[in-house]
Amino acid sequence: MSKWSRRLAPLTGVVFVVLFVIGYIQLNDGTPSTDASGAKVISYYNAHNQGGIGFTLLLSMVFGLFFFGILRSYLRRAPRAEWLSAVALSGAVVFTIGIAVDAGTAYALSDVPTRLSSGAAQALNVLSSDLSMWFYPAGLCVFMLAFGLAILRSGLFPRWLGWVTAVIGVAAVLGPLIEPAFYLTGVWILVVSVWLFQRSAAVALTDGTSPSGASPA
Repeated sequence: MSKWSRRLAPLTGVVFVVLFVIGYIQLNDGTPSTDASGAKVISYYNAHNQGGIGFTLLLSMVFGLFFFGILRSYLRRAPRAEWLSAVALSGAVVFTIGIAVDAGTAYALSDVPTRLSSGAAQALNVLSSDLSMWFYPAGLCVFMLAFGLAILRSGLFPRWLGWVTAVIGVAAVLGPLIEPAFYLTGVWILVVSVWLFQRSAAVALTDGTSPSGASPA
């Protein structure tokens, strides 16, 4: 991997947030409610093809997994944070499964809506609205809480960031706080992505070399 590729790698987090926000807003813009009739669902998806939205979410998932892997690689340099960073990565995978579910159901509803029965359209519409929402809070809780504790134990980030991260992780499963935690996680990813980009150590995330090419002390 070239020096510039390593240098820019942390910015996959920024790309992830941008693509996810675009896809998520479009996915939830005017879509039928869960109690909509099958005929209404079929009519909507016949007029609004959301296959492109599914592809946008798919791309966001790819960039997100790269970012979470890069962050895990950075944190595992501190032995005390090794196992926590592994747990955090597993939570990130659960979160991205939610994205995959959203992308898949959006494509399924848009593929051949006029050939769906009323019952099938209703079932897919409910799954599109509700199924992924179990993956998002569970994934957020695990990866934010574990990353927060890893940050506190590693000493590689400011301690305040570790506390904020852990609090967001706990809030991700606390009923009315789930939605604010969801949005705050996006801000957190942007902050951490830029923070890693600005550190010369980010160049060495994959091969253990310093920016100058020498081995780190």
